This record gives sequence, C-alpha cells and structure tokens, in this order.
Amino acid sequence: MKELRLLIAEDLPEDAEMAQRELKNEGIEFIARVVDNKRDFKKEIILFKPHLVISDYSMPAFDGMEALKITKKVSENIPLIIFTGSMNEETAVECMKAGATDYVIKEQVRRLPFAVREAIEHSKTKAEKEKFENQLIESERKFRDLFFNHLAVKLIIDPRTLEIVEANKAAAEFYGWSIKQLHRMKISDINLLEEEVVKKISESALKCKKKHHKLKHRLANGSIKTVDVFSSRVMISGKEFLHSIIHDISDLDRAENIRRFLYEVSQLSANNLNLGDYLKAIHEKLQSIVKADNFYVAIYNRKTDTYTFPYHADQYEDFTSNKPVSLKDTLTDYVRKTEQPQLITEERERELNKKQVLKMVGKPSPVWIGAPLVDASKNELIGVIALQDYKNKNAYSMQDLGTLQVIANNIGTFIERIRYLEKLKQSELNYKYLFEKNPHPMWVYDLKTLAFLAVNNTAVNKYGYSEEEFLKMKLPDIRPKEERERLLSNVENETDLIQTSGPWYHKLKDSKIIDVEIHSHGLNFMGHRARLVIAHDITERRKFENALMKAKEKAEENDKLKSAFLANMSHEIRTPMNGILGFLDLIQDPELSREEMNAYKDVIRKSGDRLLNTISDIIEISRIESGEISVEEEQVDINERIRYFFDFFKPEAERNNLQFKLNNQLQDQNIQIKTDQSKLDSILTNFIKNALKFTEKGYVEIGCKIESGDLVFYVKDTGPGIPEEKKENIFDRFVQADTSHTRPYEGSGLGLSISTAYAEMLGGEIAINSEFRKGSTFIFSMPFKADNNIQDEQKEKSKSESVKMPKSSEKAVLIVEDDFSSFELIRIILKKKNHKVYHAHHGQEAIDVLKDKSEISLVLMDVKMPVMDGYEATAKIREFNKEIPIIAITAYALEGDREKAIKAGCNDYISKPVKKAHLLEVINKY
Repeated sequence: MKELRLLIAEDLPEDAEMAQRELKNEGIEFIARVVDNKRDFKKEIILFKPHLVISDYSMPAFDGMEALKITKKVSENIPLIIFTGSMNEETAVECMKAGATDYVIKEQVRRLPFAVREAIEHSKTKAEKEKFENQLIESERKFRDLFFNHLAVKLIIDPRTLEIVEANKAAAEFYGWSIKQLHRMKISDINLLEEEVVKKISESALKCKKKHHKLKHRLANGSIKTVDVFSSRVMISGKEFLHSIIHDISDLDRAENIRRFLYEVSQLSANNLNLGDYLKAIHEKLQSIVKADNFYVAIYNRKTDTYTFPYHADQYEDFTSNKPVSLKDTLTDYVRKTEQPQLITEERERELNKKQVLKMVGKPSPVWIGAPLVDASKNELIGVIALQDYKNKNAYSMQDLGTLQVIANNIGTFIERIRYLEKLKQSELNYKYLFEKNPHPMWVYDLKTLAFLAVNNTAVNKYGYSEEEFLKMKLPDIRPKEERERLLSNVENETDLIQTSGPWYHKLKDSKIIDVEIHSHGLNFMGHRARLVIAHDITERRKFENALMKAKEKAEENDKLKSAFLANMSHEIRTPMNGILGFLDLIQDPELSREEMNAYKDVIRKSGDRLLNTISDIIEISRIESGEISVEEEQVDINERIRYFFDFFKPEAERNNLQFKLNNQLQDQNIQIKTDQSKLDSILTNFIKNALKFTEKGYVEIGCKIESGDLVFYVKDTGPGIPEEKKENIFDRFVQADTSHTRPYEGSGLGLSISTAYAEMLGGEIAINSEFRKGSTFIFSMPFKADNNIQDEQKEKSKSESVKMPKSSEKAVLIVEDDFSSFELIRIILKKKNHKVYHAHHGQEAIDVLKDKSEISLVLMDVKMPVMDGYEATAKIREFNKEIPIIAITAYALEGDREKAIKAGCNDYISKPVKKAHLLEVINKY
C-alpha cells in the first residue's frame, strides 16, 4: 500500500491536525479527509473508500459508536480507531466489543502511529484471508452460539413486573435456585438494589439507553456476587421482555489472569511454527490459571478411527510415542461424538454409563474436562483437548471448561494455520506471498556478508528505513554497538533448522531501542546461502515480565514477614502459658513455704497478664482490620491526662532506675478538647511502655505542647534507638525493629500498629525521630480544637461524684452467668463479704428471678449467654425496673464494649478475668 487513505471523524480541527502531524512525524504516508457529522461521514466512507477510520468518541452531532456502526455496515475489513480525550474502562470495553480495532487517548497521541500501523497490518492480513474466512463464517457462528449459549447465565425478565419469566440451566447452577424456583421470583429478589431502582434500570435497558450494568446479585446460599449484566429487548408473543446475560466478575484477579493468558495464547498462535513447542508453551502458561498437571491433546484420524497425542503430560500415563491409539467409547471419544465441551464428574460418569458403557483408559480420576478441536476451514472436528485431576473432584468449574474451549479454538486455528503454511511452502509464489504480507517484520540476509537481501513492508514501517535504505545496510547496522559481538558469535553457530533466539535489542531509525525475539531458518536465496528472519517486538511483554518478577519478590518478602509475625505470636502465647501451667503444677506441692507459694502465684499472675495483653492486641488489630471500631468523642482535660500518665508510670520508671521527666508546656492553661479518650490513652500508654521497656539507663521524658495549630504529645527516651533502614517498617503489622530469635524484649509487636490506626481515626499522625544507639522520640500530633465550654456546675457535679463514699452494706446480688466456673469464682468472693447470692443461667431466667425476688439489690450480668444475651436482658429489665444497678461482665474486653454496655442500660462494666479487688470496689459504689 503506497499511500494510506484516512477518514478522520473529529469536530475539533486542531485535534485532527494533531493526529495527522503525529502520523507524518512517524513517517506514515497518507491522504486524509476530515468530517464532523454523520451525513458527511456516510458520504466519504462510500466515495473516498478509506483504508482506516479514526473517530473521536464524543462529538456534538455524532459519536464514535455511530461511526463504528456505519463503518461495519459498509465493510467489516475497514479498521476503526477511537481517538478520544477521555474514556473510562467500561466504554473502552464496549467499543472493543462492538468491533473497534483500538482506542487511543489524545493525551497519549504518540501511541497513535503504532495503533495505525497495527490496525493496517491487521486489516491487510484480514483482507488477504477474506476468502478463507468467508468459508468459516457459518461454522464459526454455530460454534460461538454453541459455546456461549452453553455457558452463559441467561434470564428473560418482564420489565413491567420485574418477574423472571425464564431462566436457563446455567442460571440455576449459578444462583443455586432451581429453574422452577426462579420462575416464582423477581429480579429484585436477587438484585441488592431497591426495587424502584431495579425498575428504572430495566426501563433504561428496555429503551436501549443503557444496556450494560455492573450489579451485586445474591445467590441462594446467601453469598454475594459482582456481575456484569447485558440486557436487550426481545419480543415474545407480541410483548416486550428483557433478555439479560449475566457474567460473574467477582474474582477480578482470576479474570485478569485468564485475559492475560488468552492474550498470550493468541500471540503464541501467531509466533510459533512447531506444534509440539506450541502445545508445551500453552501447557506451561495454562498452569498459571488452573490446575493442569494432567493435560493432553488428542488428534483424531477419521479413516482409522484412532487418536495420536502430539502433546501429553500425565502423572501416571505416557502417550508421547505418538503411536495411533483406539479410544473408542472413552470420554475423549464422547467429546468428539457430541462435539461439545464436557465436564465429567464421577456422578456424571455414572449417568452416562446408564445410557452407554464408557471405557476407562489409564488411572481413574474424579473429575475430567474436555473440549473439541475444530478445523474451522472444513467445519470438521479434528481432536480433543483435556484436563483431569486425580485427587480433587472440585478442581474444575464450568468457567475452566469455557477457558479450555477458548484454548481449543486457538489450537484449532493454529493447526489450521500450520496446514495452511505447509501448502504455501509448496510453491515459491506462496512463499513470497507469505514473506511480503506477513504482519511481523521479516528479512533475508546473506550469512557470509550479513547484508540484507530482502525486507518486507512490515519491517520498513516498523524500523523506519525505506526498502532502498535497508538493502544498502548490513545486519549489525540495526543493532546497538554492545550487541554486535554477541550477534556475530550467534551467527557463527546458526544451522539451517528453525531456531528461536533472544531477547535481542534492535535499533530503529529514530534511535529508539526495542526488545525483540527472533525466529529464523536457513535457505538458499537467489544463489546466496542466507537466513530468513521473523522479528517479534516483545518490549511490552518484557516490561510485564519484569513487573511480575517484582510482584513475586514482594510476595515472597511479605510471606517472610508473616512467618516471622506468626513465630512471634506463638512465642508470646506459649511462653506465658508455660509459666501458668508450670507454676500451677509447682503450687500443688504441700511442702511449699508461704514465701514460695506467694512467689509462684506472682509468676502465674504476671504470666496471665502478659497472655491477656497479647490476646487483646491480636483481637484489637483484627477489629481494626475489619473496620469494627468507631470513634466515641468526649471532653478530655489534657493536663489531667498528662499528669495521670506521669504519676502512673513514675513508680515503674524508678524501679528500673530511670529518671522520669515531665515537660508539660500547657500546664498553665485549661486545655479541654473533644476526642476519644480511650484511643488517646492507648497511644500514649504504648509510647511510654515501649520507652520504659527498651531503655536500660538514662531517662524517659513525656511532654505536651501546641505547635503550628496542632496538639503535640511526645515520649523521648535514651534507649537503643532504631536503625535507619527499619524506621519505616516498625509501624507495619507484621514487622518489629528486632525480629530475631535472640531479641531480649517480650511483646506481640502490634502496639505501634494499633497506635497508628488510632491516630488516623483521631485525625492525627504518628512520627518518629531516632538515632541508632542514642535514643528515640515518638510523636503524636492531632489538630487542636479547644472545647472550653464546660459549665461550672458540671465540674462541681463531677467533683462531688468523685468523692462519694463507697457503699459497703451487705447486698442480695443476682449473678447472671452460664459458665459454672465463672459463677463459682464470683459467688465465693461475694460470700466472703456476706452478700446473699442468687443465680440465673441466661437473660430470660434473670428477668424471671428479678420479678420473683424483690430483695435483690444489684445484678452482675454476663454479656454472652444462650437463650438471651446480657444486652437484650438489660434492656428488658429496664422496662420494669429502672433503678436496680446492673453491672456488665464480659470476656470480650475490647475497645467500645463499655460504651455498648452503658448504652444497653448497664450502670458499670467489668471485664474478664474478674479481679477480686476491682469487683468489690465496683459493687461497693452501689
């Protein structure tokens, strides 16, 4: 094609000019016509007869989809490229599905010449094979119908009532309801949207305004699936209905893997010349998306009624000898006879055996899938492709079967292509045709001089040199200097056989370097001992492979971090458990002294506290991950909290021979803020405990100040510091500054992760300044919003409440607890204080006891119980008794549980394990 005719549909002249300028800059010769309306477009596509159409997607009087429809109506062989300023992924997919060859974003106009060349090359190949493809159209249509109708989930819906009028077997299998059950349902019973919204969507589809929707559908088992729904209007008995095709797109990673796999398979179909290598490559790539240890391709010989195996991989059998084998009445033969893809389970096999006897070849497997190979040119079945698994009966799904059928299509096309090439090789004319029209760059060079002897148009367009320039050059001229020595060495070792080599680097005329893979073989060309070369640009593939390698390295790194985290968790749980169980055995010794007994009890208590802290951290990080934690704001006195932490931790610092300093720059101000006090306390507690734990000598300093509009808290220490390379990682959930087996400090390593999450919830952030072996400063800053509108009477009320004398009189107490050991512990504690004890095993029994025993003056309410839990029981008690004190007792002990108990109607809250002193202190308040 000496001069390219382009028809450009564009309402902005400057954009049309930009596109033409970019094409000219890339050496593409063309003449162009520019139109901006539908009438002119129809006229020019008939009279101008363009080789290629470039259309803007959205224009005031016209759009790309209309241009595409008109173009396809005139000729299926005219490629169309969407050239647009912006396009979302759904629109791009819709255009490509409608038949667009490619789409180019205007901001990426430099990709337009590449897209044009690829489209023209594709169009050439398509036109040259038009006669061949016309013979395939009818058989391909039947095959596509067979394939998609067999697998697609389909529903017929009445848009007026939203009733499901009809459903196919795939729909029943997908949703989990029988077809009869689906007939009794509405689509709104499946769709998670409100019925009115579903009705609007149906009306829109009926009017052809929007045919495609991405929705959430509920299955019979309660699971939710994300689906693509494509709907179109159909007439049934004179009435309008919606024909909906539903695709499950829940597993996006799997879908992407399949898409990439199918793309690579299509590339293999164009690149490989050897059937065995081609099938081996498909097998290797297939294992990335489905279990494919046992994979084979069987080619059928109609004359002998036998099969041969050009490729066979199996754990137990070997058919690689390629000898003809009779597979009559086997599953492979069943697929050939039915000409349909089949998923055969043991149950399905038993059903088939009732109708006909199936022979077993080799080791039986609980699941087998197979798809027919079809020679589309003859509409003839030529073989079967199959997968089987010997262990897992659920190894394959209908989706896998669909993928296998697509692979079968590609293999059938490839085999057809091989046969086609073999015919072309029979004559020099056909060989020359293949060379000149090949969509990949090709050339012939002299093995002795390395001079180019012939070059095809694709190479000319790809590399930027004219044919005349090419024929004056030698092979090293298109290689970077650093590649030439390797090139010469490779040429010396080449044989006349077909060879694949690479990757190589090739230099284009504009000095751009691309990655290529070379397929070549020796031949005699016009009296020269020469070599024919096909070059494949693999630049993008190499980028993708590098990205995959980085992702693999990242995954391996994460796996190591998780392993270290799990090892640490095991240590942090087993170590205190060892102390508890070990010293429980020791205290059984009747000869123990009182001092030894007390010492052992102290070890058990400390080990229990350590175990409880570890479990609390694990549960808390889990709740953070699942988004169950909310912010509960209250008024907080900053000076009071800072003083509290200083007084609380000062004894511990002194026991460790550390100076404990306080630098409160706000102590002369009445700073009141509204925030979640428990989360703020957790952050500061974690900072201080870490500093005290890791600092062996020197001091720990806590402080508070206002800086640049932020309220800033900090904890400074003279501890070991943190290495520079670990500063960014210590806040991660699976990372500690010291992950070695010899680290001297206990702890789960989750404290900073929890603190970081809390800081984000409070609208603040955490920072660290640390110098290795000199100390660290952990800083928490949050926006400062003073809240000084606290009434004097509220302060007085708080003050008066804080000095109330505890009540200590004997009480009648109802213990609501389903766990006997927990009840016994509390009963014994109360009995020693002469309290009278009543017992209820669940919430409903507690209500009955309270109504019957009016002398009960206080309730200890467990939260989690059978029949009726503590929250519901408390709410029902408050309906008839609003005065009696109710104290919640829970083993959850998580952030927010206290607020939940108070909201339900409880007066106070105690967490398990129950401590005697704390229990009596809370009871005496009432």
